Amino acid sequence: MSESYSRLVLDAFETADTLVPLKVLRPSFLEDLFKHVAVQTVFAGQVIFENGSYDKQHIYLQNGHVELEYESGIVELVRARETSTPLAHQQPRPCRCVAQSDCTLLRIDSDRVDRTLSWSQISDYLLSELSLERDYDEDIEWMQTVLNSNLFLKAPPVNAEQIFSRLTPMVVYKGEVIIREGEIGDCCYFIKEGQADVTVREDDSDAVTLVADIQSGRCFGEDA
Repeated sequence: MSESYSRLVLDAFETADTLVPLKVLRPSFLEDLFKHVAVQTVFAGQVIFENGSYDKQHIYLQNGHVELEYESGIVELVRARETSTPLAHQQPRPCRCVAQSDCTLLRIDSDRVDRTLSWSQISDYLLSELSLERDYDEDIEWMQTVLNSNLFLKAPPVNAEQIFSRLTPMVVYKGEVIIREGEIGDCCYFIKEGQADVTVREDDSDAVTLVADIQSGRCFGEDA
C-alpha cells in the first residue's frame, strides 16, 4: 500500500464520524470497518455508476462534486462535505452518477457495513443489560473490552449472549504454556487480567521468536 493511498484512507477515517450511518459505530468497530474500505480517485466526466446497476456498496463522496441524473430528467448536483449520506443509496441504483470534477470516493461493502452496525448495536444492548446485573459490577469494563474484541467481530451477532454464557474461568501462572503450535485446538481464550506472549520456534533450533504481546481483553486461539 503506497504512502499516498494510506493518507487517503486516514483522511477518510478522520471524517467517518460525520457519515451516516457510520457515525453511530463504536470506535473499535469503526476501526475494523476501515480495514476493508477502498478509496478511489475518479476524473471529471467519469461515470461512477449507471442507473439500474447493482454494486452492493456504500459510496461516499470525499472530495469534488458529482451529478445524479434521473430518468425523469431531474439532475441533482452533490458536493463533498455538503452531504453525509452515501450517494443515491438504493439497489438497483435509481440514477446515473457522473463526476463533474476530479473526485475522491470511499467505497465500503454494504453487507459488511450492515454486519458491523448490528454488532455495534448488540454490544450497546448487552452492556446496558449487564449494567443492571449487580453480580457483574466488577466485570463491566472487562466485558466491554471483550465485546469490542477481534473474536466478536468474526461471529454472528445473534451468538453474543451464547458466547458469554460459555465462558469459564481459568487461572494460568506466569511461564505456563497455554497452547502450543501444531496442537489440535477446540476453544479460544480471553485474557481477563494479565498478558501473554505469542512465540514461534525457529526451525531445527531451541530458539524462539516473540511475534505478539496479547493484552487484557483480547482473545487468541479462535482459529481453532
